[in-house]
Amino acid sequence: MRTFLPSLIENSNIIVHGKIISIQKETFQIAVITKIKSLNSIDTLTILKFNDWTCASRYSYYKKGQEAIYFLRLNRDNKLQAIGAANEGELIVKEKTTYIESYGHKKIDSKQFNLISLFNEYIPMDPEIVIKGIKIYMDNLDVINQELSNKSVGTLAYQYSYIDKLPKNDFLNIVIDQKQKGLQ
Repeated sequence: MRTFLPSLIENSNIIVHGKIISIQKETFQIAVITKIKSLNSIDTLTILKFNDWTCASRYSYYKKGQEAIYFLRLNRDNKLQAIGAANEGELIVKEKTTYIESYGHKKIDSKQFNLISLFNEYIPMDPEIVIKGIKIYMDNLDVINQELSNKSVGTLAYQYSYIDKLPKNDFLNIVIDQKQKGLQ
C-alpha cells in the first residue's frame, strides 16, 4: 500500500533536505542541507538503505551526491529509515528540482522523467516550494484536520474556509488534495 504525502509529513520524526555523503553496506549518511522537522543541531544522519523487493525498488543505486527530501522515522531498533513500503519517504531532488509523484493530481502538470521511472508521472517543483509547503502544512495541521473532518460545512460556508486563506503553495495544494481524497 502506498504512503501518500499527508502520512509522510505527519508520521515522520525527522524531515530534512539532504545529500548523500557516504555509503555503507546497510546504511548511508547524508549531510543535512535544510532542517524541516524535529532536528536539533545534527548536521549528518545515518539512514538504513531501502531494500528492493519484487513490487518496489529505489529509483537508482545509492550514490554520493544524490539529494532528496527525506521523511524519516525511527524503527524498532532506534535506527532511521525512510517511510513507505516503496521508499515513498524520499522525494528526489536533482539540479534544484524536486520530483513529486502525481498520483493523478490534475491541477498541476506532470510528466514522465527517465531519471526516475517510465511508469509514473511526476510534478517537478523547486525544493524551496516543497519545504515551505511542508512547514505551512505542519503549522496548520490541527485546523486543516478540523476543517476537513467537519462534514456539516456546506458549499456556502466553504467560501470562509481556513484552508483557502493559507499562503498559496503548489506543494501544499497537492498535500491537501490528497488528504481531502482520503489518500493517507
